[in-house]
Formats: sequence, structure tokens, C-alpha cells
Amino acid sequence: MKTEGLLPIGYRFEEFRIDLERRILFRAEEPVALSAKAFDVMVCLVAQPGTVLEKETLLKLVWPDTFVEEANLTVHISTLRKVLGEVPGQHRFIVTVPKRGYRFVADVTQVVPAQTGETVPAVQAPIKPSQKPGGLSLAALVLGLAAVIAVTGFGLVRQGLVNWPDRKSLPKNETSESVEAQIACEKGWYLFHKGVLESPRRGLFFFQQALAQNPNSANALAGLANTYCRMAIDTGDAAERRAFLKQAHSAAATACSLDPDNAEAHSAQALLAMMDQQNPLEAEREHVRALTLNPNSALAHVRYSWFLFNRKNFAKAEEEAQIAARLKPVSLVCQNSLARLLFELGKFPEAAGQCQRMLDFEPGYEPALILRGRILVEQKRFAEAIEVLEPLVDFDHPDGIALEAVSTLAIAWVRAGRPAEAYRALDFFATYPTIYSGFHRLLILQELGETTAVCQELTQISQTGGPSLMLANQSPRLTGLRANPQVQKFFQNQFPSN
Repeated sequence: MKTEGLLPIGYRFEEFRIDLERRILFRAEEPVALSAKAFDVMVCLVAQPGTVLEKETLLKLVWPDTFVEEANLTVHISTLRKVLGEVPGQHRFIVTVPKRGYRFVADVTQVVPAQTGETVPAVQAPIKPSQKPGGLSLAALVLGLAAVIAVTGFGLVRQGLVNWPDRKSLPKNETSESVEAQIACEKGWYLFHKGVLESPRRGLFFFQQALAQNPNSANALAGLANTYCRMAIDTGDAAERRAFLKQAHSAAATACSLDPDNAEAHSAQALLAMMDQQNPLEAEREHVRALTLNPNSALAHVRYSWFLFNRKNFAKAEEEAQIAARLKPVSLVCQNSLARLLFELGKFPEAAGQCQRMLDFEPGYEPALILRGRILVEQKRFAEAIEVLEPLVDFDHPDGIALEAVSTLAIAWVRAGRPAEAYRALDFFATYPTIYSGFHRLLILQELGETTAVCQELTQISQTGGPSLMLANQSPRLTGLRANPQVQKFFQNQFPSN
């Protein structure tokens, strides 16, 4: 049957039918309750069966006029799986593609308004984001996906809930080009300070947009440098990490050459000196220079606080973190950094209070929930810790799980007398290895008392390289493990200067 030019009015798969005109999902011709956004996500997936839809693409399609975090998409995917009756681990309809997105794998039939009433197999029909606030229109859902997938960057991310600066707030003597660049930079820095995993990647678009307007914008280049540093920390892929560090070096060096007095660029240089070069003297010089150039740079204070912490200057580290939090009270990066540092210093009540302040500001903020779980573990409130952490860990749908949540939950299980469940976490790290997996496996193995396995893990980490080995050598969380004579001997061989 010829279908060119026919607009689908629905889709069928197994016992389900989607009615696009009425925006209803039916199971065996009985309507199924589904929110407008969950319906939109489902149609995007069903209209492209077998195709991996990137998470960024889905966010652009379903929320074209607002900034939303990836967690919103994850919630709707989880809802769809429950509505469609997926059993954990079954992947009958929706498959998670780690680090990318989702794929609809069931056979789909496209319903078209033919005279004969026939249905035909679904084709790669493009879908376009709707301009209507109440949800995606029928035509929008069926006509524009291919075009959106082809778009690079974040061009569809529009001004929404964020109160961006306007031209009136910027100097009147600036050129139109530089004004537009400054506005784009402000957007990029806003997203950087949100402190959520996907926000830095979105911020990249605005820093790149600023450079398109003004190629000599040191502020935009400093933003790029710091964003790539953040992405290098967040990624679990070794090749990605190297690429991000290379881009960060280039952007930071160019920013410093254009404006030697840009504090954020020097702050990035300081971080890179430790992350990529292990050069504490150069790192300290750059930290001090950044703070001398701009004592009000919250980011410079945050970075310097962790440098001082790692150098065991704990009092000064806390002072710097407190300054950063006061300078930028709405920055989750600064607030979370202070909370984590208080925790590492053993100040659990103060850290818990800081977590609550973050959750008051951003309910559901995952780093705060994970840290709350860690605090509860240290306070021996294991049942409460498990209650906080278990909703964050779904081993059947591993994409997007925070490694810290997995290892902390495993420790809580062990201390609550449920060690068998901790081995599931070890299996998770073995199945989905990242450059940080070794460190988190060591945390769990230490808790389980698996000395032989610890030594094997350390040997593997030393062979593969990456940050896990340095973390294993420095982290206060592995102090007990490093007291073992076999482990001590290993680290003495690896780090003779210890």
C-alpha cells in the first residue's frame, strides 16, 4: 500500500494502540491513564522503532520551551515501563542505551487514514517539537524528528523558567555582537552552577554561541574550559576524559592569552594542573593567582578549598568553601561542595543541614540525597540510609545511576546485616565499568572484608590507570584498607613518596 504523504493517526504494538488525534493510549481497547508529557515521550519513541533516541533529543522535543533536567525524562521512562507492564530486566518495549538514550524495540504498525482502513509497518516518520504549551500536537509529533536529530548543539533550548539578563542590564557602549555574547555567557554560567549532570553539556551550547558572536571572548573560553573540566570529572569513559581534558587545556590557555586577568580561566588552569599533570606547585600558583585577580570568584574559592583539603589544610579548606557558598548562595555547585567538605571533615550535623538547604532549594537534587545517605550510614542509621538510597538505584535500568549511590547503598546493606545484596553492587560495577568503578569496588570490598579481592582489584586498577588508583591512595574512606600490610606494600611500590 502506498503511504507517501499520509499522516499517521496512530500506532499499534502488541496489545496497545496509540490514538494520536485523541492523545490516548489503549490496552486491548481500554484507555490507559497517562500524563501529557509521558504520552509525548512514548510517541517519540514509538514513531522511531529500533532507533536510538538521544536523551538530549527527547528533552528538546518534549520540553522545547523550558529547561528541565534529565531526571524528568528518567521518571517518564520509568512510568511508561510500568504502564506497558515491563518486568524488570525484560526490556520488552523500551531499552536503555547506556550514556546515550532509549530505543523502542517492539514491532510497531503505523495507522494511516486510508480508505481501506489498512495499517502499515511504521516508517521513519520525522517528529517536530510543538510550539503549543499543552503538549505536542499531532502534526508536530509526526513531522519533525529527523530534522531535530540532525541539529547539533542545543539550538532548541529556549529561554523559559530562567530569568536571564537582558540588554538593559549590560553596558550601553557595548556593540550588539558583544552584548549578545555576554548574554550567552551568563546563560552558560547559570547552567554550570546548577550542579546537575546534564547542565554543563547544555551550557556548552551557550559558551559556543558566545564565541560565534565574539571569538575573542575570554569569558566564554573560560566557561568552556571549566565546563570541559567538569565533564572530564563526570565521565566514566577514559577516551572521553582525555578528549575533554584536551579541550579544556586549549580553551583555558586561549582565555589566559586573551585576558591574563580572567580569574575563572586561571581557576581552570589550576584544576588541570592537578587532574592532568599532578603538579601541585603549579596548581597552587594558579589558585592563588585566580583569587588575587578576583577575590569574589566563588568558583575559584571552591576549587582552592578542595586543593587545600587534599593538602590536609582542613581549617583553611572549610573557610574557602564557606566563602564560596556565601558568595553564590544559589549555586548548587558551591553549596554541594561545602556539604561534601563538611562531611569529609566529620561534621555530620552541619553537612546534613547543608543537604537540607539544597533540597529546599532544589527538591530531589540527587547529589544532596546521596550525601544524606552517606551521613545516615556514618550515623549508624542504616535503615534510613537504605530508604533514601534505594530509590536512586535501579540495577535493571542502569543508565544514569550515580556510582556514589551504588557504593553507599552497598555499604549500608553490609552494615545492616544484608551483605548478599552488596554483591549485586559489585556485579554492577563489573558489568558497567568506568574509570571510577575500581575505587567504588574497593569501598565495597573493604566493607565486606574481602582482602584477597582487594589486592586483585588494586592490581587491575594499577594496570588500567585512571583516577581510581589516586583516589584509593588518598581517600580517607579507604584508611582502614590501607592499614592492611599487603595493601601498604602495594601502595609503597606504587607511590614511593608516600
